[in-house]
Amino acid sequence: MDIRLKLAACLLLLTVCTAGCNGGREIDDFAYVVSVGIDPGPDNQSIITYQIATGQGQGGKENGTGEASTFLITIVAPSLAEARNLLNSVVARTPNLSHTKAVIIGEDLARQGIGDILGPLLRFREFRGSMFITVTRGSAQEFMQKNKPSMEKLPSRWLENSLTSRQDTGYFLASNLHQFYTRLKSTSGAPYATYMGINPLDLQPKPVDNKDKGEEAVAYYPAGLGREGGDPAEVIGTAVFVADKMVGALNNEETRVVSILSGDFVRGFITVTDPLAPQHGINVHLRLGQKPEIKPAWLEGRLVFTIKLLLEGEITSIPSGINYENREYGLLLEQHIANVLTNQMEKMLAHTQELGSDVVGFGLHARNLFSNFSEVDQLNWYKIYPTVGFNLNVSVKTRRTGLMYKSSPIKTEADE
Repeated sequence: MDIRLKLAACLLLLTVCTAGCNGGREIDDFAYVVSVGIDPGPDNQSIITYQIATGQGQGGKENGTGEASTFLITIVAPSLAEARNLLNSVVARTPNLSHTKAVIIGEDLARQGIGDILGPLLRFREFRGSMFITVTRGSAQEFMQKNKPSMEKLPSRWLENSLTSRQDTGYFLASNLHQFYTRLKSTSGAPYATYMGINPLDLQPKPVDNKDKGEEAVAYYPAGLGREGGDPAEVIGTAVFVADKMVGALNNEETRVVSILSGDFVRGFITVTDPLAPQHGINVHLRLGQKPEIKPAWLEGRLVFTIKLLLEGEITSIPSGINYENREYGLLLEQHIANVLTNQMEKMLAHTQELGSDVVGFGLHARNLFSNFSEVDQLNWYKIYPTVGFNLNVSVKTRRTGLMYKSSPIKTEADE
């Protein structure tokens, strides 16, 4: 037979074998898991809660169809793999975790350690490295039951929008599976996770402590805001780890200065007392003027970090009417804001050193002091971090004064 005919026959046979989609399955053959909650269970087992999309999409209860876009199933199992097997026995469709947005870990489990959980998350192909890692006050099951978004029809959209909106305030840090695992294996920093909780909606503020000198706002943990109405879920603060165990949490103000020191801060408002009229407050919209300069050095046998920060601000409110647009008064305001931020940073650094957790990642900068990676790898950074010193140099420049170029106080009868 002619070689060309043989080649044509082979190609024809090959197209027959490769044509079609032999392993393909329809979308409605799968049960897509939106989020996974994990809590400690009895007898060394775990309580695993799955939030599964119904496939109704935008046609949820809000559109009057009477059907929710997701539902919850909670299973007690010794591992995530066994829980997935059991889930397959409960739902008619094959579970699919390739679109899971977040893993929600109960605080009790986080404090016990989550190293055994991360293994299958990283090894199994359906779990993506972009999944958010979060810790909730109380149990993950309760959080998922009570979290009923009022603005978003799809809980997956709520998770995405909530956990990516940190750039507007800096009040929480977003951590995904890849970032968490990288820090877990690193010898130069500590893992962290987004902190969440369910607010009782009783209009009773539960601040962390009293506001410090120069501050108008107070700090909060999740479930601490005094409010009523809306979704009871709150995303605020940071869960701090040493290795795979949660050892504490940072409030929203501490989290914001972590974001500033890490160079990840985008923008956010800060409210400080008026330097010349302390009964009033001043609102300033801040952003980083440049990336932080962090330089390590050995001083008398102690590792010390010299940190230089520049933030730029736009004045958005001056209730006292004092002319802070004037350069003389402006310098006073800039120094006042810098002092407030310096105080917040010192408190955060002392707190993380007490916890022994380098959330900022100063250990990465300390690598410059070593000649090779072997020396860095042998370094016990968790032991060294509580002993390091910090020299903070914070500068604030009010580049803009909003839509007004000159303030003046409101006249009263006493002024006539």
